Amino acid sequence: MEVVTPIATTSDKFVSVFIAKRGDAYVVTDGGWISEGKYDSDLPLLDEIYGRVFEYYKSEYNVNELAANNYIYYYKKTTDIRLVSSMVFDMASFTNGVVSASLINYQEKKELDNSKRFQTRANAFIKDMFPRDVQVKHNAWAIEKYKSLRFHALIPIHNKLTLVSYVTGSKDEYFRNSLALANMRFEIVEKDGFNGIVAKKVILIDDTVKSFKSKDLAPIISIITNNPNRVNLPWSERERFKQAVGMN
Repeated sequence: MEVVTPIATTSDKFVSVFIAKRGDAYVVTDGGWISEGKYDSDLPLLDEIYGRVFEYYKSEYNVNELAANNYIYYYKKTTDIRLVSSMVFDMASFTNGVVSASLINYQEKKELDNSKRFQTRANAFIKDMFPRDVQVKHNAWAIEKYKSLRFHALIPIHNKLTLVSYVTGSKDEYFRNSLALANMRFEIVEKDGFNGIVAKKVILIDDTVKSFKSKDLAPIISIITNNPNRVNLPWSERERFKQAVGMN
């Protein structure tokens, strides 16, 4: 059952939540609308600042998430029908909070445009590369223990996951930060014993930006991209992606 609430996001959309009964439990969910982009927003979950804001709202409203049918569903659940009305308010407030916060520019416009451009191109490339029965997830967490640790793409291959992080930046500062974040994500996976569920770790690097050839960044790029535990793939060599992840 859809409930259209009087709460509106800063994108001028009234928030809807959905109530369903599953066995003895009542589930209140966003219906996958946030993930689907129904509120005209794309959550920048991999942005360090926004990521902290998003996790705050999840914790504040005690919201869970579930990946299904290529979307993320945010929900709350109870067996007490008396709590349903307050859960509707919580889900609507959570939705409003994370959507409205996503519309704030956390980066310079040039960098925001560059990052979005590369992510859109890379997502489309990966989507077109695999058949529909391969459930590729974007901006998703791989390990429940680290739900705030998200990757640009998760690809199930041979009963394991291939983790993909994108690296780009319109200026040296942003490229360095992007590279450092990609490295940090993989270091956590490697050091915390989760390699058993991971097939490959891929850094897809935007070599079309000037910073890729920056002399100042060359030593950092060399150290990180020469890590033998990862596949480092420049965008100009993206056609090697399937071979690099063991699909050929």
